[in-house]
Amino acid sequence: MKNLKPIVIPVILKGINYLLWARITWTALCGRGLWSHVEISQAPGLTMKEDGGDSTKGKEEEPMAEGTKWFQEDQTVLGLLQNLLDSPILEAYSYCETSKELWDTLKNIYGNISNLTRVFDALILEPNGFKKTRPCLDSFKTHLMHRYWKRIRIVKP
Repeated sequence: MKNLKPIVIPVILKGINYLLWARITWTALCGRGLWSHVEISQAPGLTMKEDGGDSTKGKEEEPMAEGTKWFQEDQTVLGLLQNLLDSPILEAYSYCETSKELWDTLKNIYGNISNLTRVFDALILEPNGFKKTRPCLDSFKTHLMHRYWKRIRIVKP
């Protein structure tokens, strides 16, 4: 990893904002040349033996150094992705060992546009912006329904 400057991504994954989070994270990782860690799970040129060990093509020392470098970069990307997760999501998916495994898992859970879990989350999340005063029931229901439908349209365009 040539560029050691920190990657600043202003969005934390909270579940409902997956599409925005994924796009911004993709841009940041591509800009640093790290997207390949999300696309493939092991260093190019390394293959798995039947007994579970790594076999290398070509010279022994050079591919091992590349494999170690790949592993270090992958763990850096994994750490970056973990830092971009909200605490409950991080606790649920901290078992992922590679950046590809974490990315694919998050994509399967939150990236499915037709996923009913996202629609349900949009409905049960407490709407932001309610005043502490107690509005009349009709205006409260109207405001609530507008916010819910707006969230549903965002989740399922």
